[in-house]
Amino acid sequence: MSGLRHVVVWAVLTVLVPFVASAQIVEGVVVADSSGNPIADAVIVLAPAVDAQSLQTRTDSLGMFSLTVAAGEAYQLRVRHPGYIPYDTDLGGVGAGEIVDLEVRMGADAIPLEPLVVTARADERFSGFERRRRTYGSGRFLTRRELEARGAARTSQLLRGIAGLTFREVGRGRGTLVLMHSGLGLCSPAIYIDGQRADQTRDTTIDDMLLPSMIEAVEVYTSSTGIPAQFGAEACGVMAFWTHRGDRTQGGPWQWKRTLIGLGSAAVMFFLLLR
Repeated sequence: MSGLRHVVVWAVLTVLVPFVASAQIVEGVVVADSSGNPIADAVIVLAPAVDAQSLQTRTDSLGMFSLTVAAGEAYQLRVRHPGYIPYDTDLGGVGAGEIVDLEVRMGADAIPLEPLVVTARADERFSGFERRRRTYGSGRFLTRRELEARGAARTSQLLRGIAGLTFREVGRGRGTLVLMHSGLGLCSPAIYIDGQRADQTRDTTIDDMLLPSMIEAVEVYTSSTGIPAQFGAEACGVMAFWTHRGDRTQGGPWQWKRTLIGLGSAAVMFFLLLR
């Protein structure tokens, strides 16, 4: 019995309907059960239930992996590493546009345990947020619960207290520019809303782009050396906002102040026509 080893797969179960159609992805991280350290070079195999070619990859230096799979197909997960016994489990079907996020904890305890497999199936806009929160110590991450506790009236106020940020009011209370420090002084960070790039200006600040009630999560990187590669920004830092489903337009951020101005102008014209 002393030679037995076990594999435990952890995650939080979350089911959200994808906002837009996208590829189906099975991704996650493999770590040591005892220390939580990532396990690099572990072989990940996804074998379809039907007679089809298996998908295979290896974990990187951070223990992470990602595979794109076919919609509606059921898969068996196989984890292989020379330091651990082989482990197989059924993942079930992967729906269209679905992200299956796994955390695999591998151990070598003498007491055999029944493996527990739970998958997180997430909205594609939130894909990777939890994983980055676990692995990127350079970022500052705010969840919906933390945002609500701040009770901010404007989006820029949600970011108050984050080290490395500077706030500059523009106009007469029209909005606030959120700036970061760099070797050359203050600079404007790259802003992403649901993965789409958005630029702040004196006429269009982050307060114009988003209401606090629209935001589900925020991640902030105040150093150019700590920006995750998926944002692909050559900037002094990044602010990434993730909204509730449907709280943005297809063409980009919902600039609510401009919407209200447009509605006000329409009301005035309607009133003048009635006179």
